[in-house]
Amino acid sequence: MYSQELGSLSRVILHNMVDTIQQEPSQVTRGKLALEACNCIASFFKVNHEISSVCSKLMETAVSCLGGDDKYLQSTNNFVHKQSPLCVGGDDYLLIL
Repeated sequence: MYSQELGSLSRVILHNMVDTIQQEPSQVTRGKLALEACNCIASFFKVNHEISSVCSKLMETAVSCLGGDDKYLQSTNNFVHKQSPLCVGGDDYLLIL
């Protein structure tokens, strides 16, 4: 029961965080916040399909805001790929199953 409630609360918090990041008016800040959130999520949650989906959305936001050449974006992408058994692909940004 406790773990279900914790999981439910975590889902709500993650979705609210993604929505809040999407509303950030500054494109650069929005991209950096998306990467920071993705790093934190991949560090603290067991990466499953749902978490991978959240990180994928955040990475898409970061790519659209910062461009694919951003060093922090590349570093985050590599880190999340290492954390997630669900990621496929080499140089692509978080291709999630």
